[in-house]
Amino acid sequence: MDIQVTYFDQKGPVNTEATLRIAQKRAAELGIEQVVIASTYGEAARKALEIFDS
Repeated sequence: MDIQVTYFDQKGPVNTEATLRIAQKRAAELGIEQVVIASTYGEAARKALEIFDS
């Protein structure tokens, strides 16, 4: 069993899209159909809709 770990050089919203793409890929691999997204201002939720609905 291989597990991939991703580290980012910077913190913050700059990593949101990449993080969501990684999560979407893994959810698909595991057959997960629903996810919960925490979003203070809604930007992460909007990005999640774009990525998970594609």
